Amino acid sequence: MRDALTALIEKHWATFGVHQSYEQDAISITKFCQRVVQPHTKVLFFVSFRGVPLCIMKTVRTPVCNENLLREAAHQAAAPRTAVISAPKVYWVDQVGDRAVYAEEYINALPVTIPDYRALGPHITEFVQALPRYGSIRSDDFIAQIGHLLPEDSIVAQHARTLTDAKVDLALGLTHGDLGRQNILGTAGRA
Repeated sequence: MRDALTALIEKHWATFGVHQSYEQDAISITKFCQRVVQPHTKVLFFVSFRGVPLCIMKTVRTPVCNENLLREAAHQAAAPRTAVISAPKVYWVDQVGDRAVYAEEYINALPVTIPDYRALGPHITEFVQALPRYGSIRSDDFIAQIGHLLPEDSIVAQHARTLTDAKVDLALGLTHGDLGRQNILGTAGRA
């Protein structure tokens, strides 16, 4: 599989915007996530070039799930790119044998361990409960309502300032689109 993925990286090298020529020996591919939600098992690979993050590659374990992955890639590619928060850029979509594969922009995220996540549980619950649920809200009102719950982080603060200054209406609703159990927070009685 790694050889096939490496061949795709070479094939699509120009799409990554890297100003150095392709070198197979400088590419590193590491499987870091295999989400088992039968039959929709998705496999994610972290790809670096000379130790610098290049992209995330996503594929599925079984070709029967290709349509789901291709739909995900298409929605992500069509997502609006804003100064606030954007979906990762989709570099390309292709195939490895009979399985769909796509490469997306690598976005540096805060690593959270399972104990960290469990410790954050009460805060996540408080944050979600503070979010407005219906209709619309102005972006500055939104930040005023949840600002005290935001983590102290320069990137988050920058996004909060952008939303505060924009003073635009934000429509409220379901936007994530992936209702897998692992993406739903809640209890037996309420999600």
